[in-house]
Amino acid sequence: MSFNLKVDKSGWDKLKKEFELLALNEIQLGWFPENVYGPDNSNLPMAEVAKDNELGHVNGPTSLFPGAVTPPRPFMRVGLTGALISGANKQQFAAMIKAVSEGQSSLAAMKQSLPFFEQTLRKVMMDWDTPRNSDVTEALKGFNDPLRKTGELIANVTAKVAKKGSD
Repeated sequence: MSFNLKVDKSGWDKLKKEFELLALNEIQLGWFPENVYGPDNSNLPMAEVAKDNELGHVNGPTSLFPGAVTPPRPFMRVGLTGALISGANKQQFAAMIKAVSEGQSSLAAMKQSLPFFEQTLRKVMMDWDTPRNSDVTEALKGFNDPLRKTGELIANVTAKVAKKGSD
């Protein structure tokens, strides 16, 4: 007795291709060239302000307190990383894998998750409280929230899908 067995691996091949495509891309989160404060603030890039908050800086000569040191507040390296390690967005990672396994494009699955990653970073920034503002800064702002002055930086957190290694 003999028989012919035909194996259709097209579904597996398509799934493998989508997972390979998923591995070539990444979600970039933060502030990009289009995120600027506007002409009233010399089109200051928000990424520069975020970097100054992240790493700390010495206030420039045109600031309210020239030469004063603003301490580092590593909300990205410590805060966001810690939130992701602790399980923030695990549902979005799982949803991406599930969507791809059910035939959805990996790029579409990644794009659907972007608002959730933005929300996670916003929450990290809103919750960040160390080191506290100086008493003078707190008095000027009227509140003690180290990463918030106007709320514009937090409101403009942006996520996008890009090829790995691209800027």
